[in-house]
Amino acid sequence: MSLKCPFCGSTNIEAPFVDNGVGMEQVGPYGCDDCHAVQLEYPDVDGQNEEERSIGWRRGDTFP
Repeated sequence: MSLKCPFCGSTNIEAPFVDNGVGMEQVGPYGCDDCHAVQLEYPDVDGQNEEERSIGWRRGDTFP
């Protein structure tokens, strides 16, 4: 599966993983290394606009 940033279209997306002894477990949200957008862990928290809540990502600090 190849993720794509919903804001800049980059496929340079990564998330932190750790080895839990049985396999690899994701321990943080996916993030775009190009525009710094981040996948929302909790989309119902205040501070996100409607666009961010609807796509499940928060805009980064660099806009394409």
